[in-house]
Amino acid sequence: MKILITTPFFQFSGGSELETIHTANTFASFAEVKEVHVFVAGVYNLKFTENIYINEKVKFFRRPDIFDKRYFYKLNNYLKKKLNLEALPFDFIYWKFKKLSRFDKLYIITKSTLASDYIPLIKLYKSKNNIVIKYTTIFFQPLENVVLKYLSQIRYNIVTSQKQKDFFVNQLNLKNAIAQEILLFNENLGVKKVRTKKDVSLYDFGILGRYSEEKQYEHAINLIENLRNKGFESTLIIKGGCDEDYYKSLIKLVKEKNLEDLITLSFEEVSYDKVYDFFDVFNCFLITSKYEGGPNVGLEVMAYGLPILSYDVGAMKDRLNKFPELIALNEENLTKKAIEILNYEEVAFLQKCDDIKKEYTAKFSNNTKISFLKDFLENK
Repeated sequence: MKILITTPFFQFSGGSELETIHTANTFASFAEVKEVHVFVAGVYNLKFTENIYINEKVKFFRRPDIFDKRYFYKLNNYLKKKLNLEALPFDFIYWKFKKLSRFDKLYIITKSTLASDYIPLIKLYKSKNNIVIKYTTIFFQPLENVVLKYLSQIRYNIVTSQKQKDFFVNQLNLKNAIAQEILLFNENLGVKKVRTKKDVSLYDFGILGRYSEEKQYEHAINLIENLRNKGFESTLIIKGGCDEDYYKSLIKLVKEKNLEDLITLSFEEVSYDKVYDFFDVFNCFLITSKYEGGPNVGLEVMAYGLPILSYDVGAMKDRLNKFPELIALNEENLTKKAIEILNYEEVAFLQKCDDIKKEYTAKFSNNTKISFLKDFLENK
């Protein structure tokens, strides 16, 4: 059996990249799978995988470099519009010659806004029941009718949360949408971690993720300022890579607010095998993003067992369904809920850590997701 996985980009150890690797490794672990081919549509750099285990059955490939040329991109789009085609013509030709019939299953990983890029694969692949699309990020926006036509033909459109599923089913009329959580890398390392005390010497709040404007880290900085104004000398650490200009703008903001003694910003990526060690340095995780797919790191924190103070974004409201006190409506509400968390006595803090870990184990463990992939192979 041969599997084709597609992913929109592959350049650093972000959530989509790690999920791609973990999904590929999981498929490769099944005896009946002989090869797993991973197609990368956009930015491609395997350097970050040097110390990450990748099964020998897994192979990566891209289209010819000419697809990245600006003039080629413009021509591709011009012809699509001029000829009133359903898909980009050169993309269609590329996949026409890739002999998709040699793959037994197609597992597409993408964003909802990029779904149209996969029309050629869906159109050319005969057994639509052997195709699924897993969305890493959902934008709650309408999709073109031609896109919806092809998405309705595949076996599953896999989203992360019930809210996203409701949007697909009720707004996009895609009845083949299902909610399925992500696979976690090194899940066992997180689950084994146990907080035995509330250590006030740690940072009060922590964030791990790429520096990118949609993450709205300025909200986290404002939170520390608001808490200081209310008499709480709370601390925050943010660590990640990606957009250095955004990182520098946050450094400037911290200085303008005179918060250098309370906030640590580090432009440093944390390797996939050190993620859970980073969680050791703070007592509550913050998610202030404008939009998310999950995020992956939110589930990792649940596996570890720590309070998460989050906006209602991505899958976080579903994940924290039993903990509505951890979902903030806006910046003002974020401050209010942060104070409640800071006021946890040690017994209450440790109980929250334990309850969150139990919720992860009961509902979101890798076992259920691996079973889903196995069933997909067997057409159950």
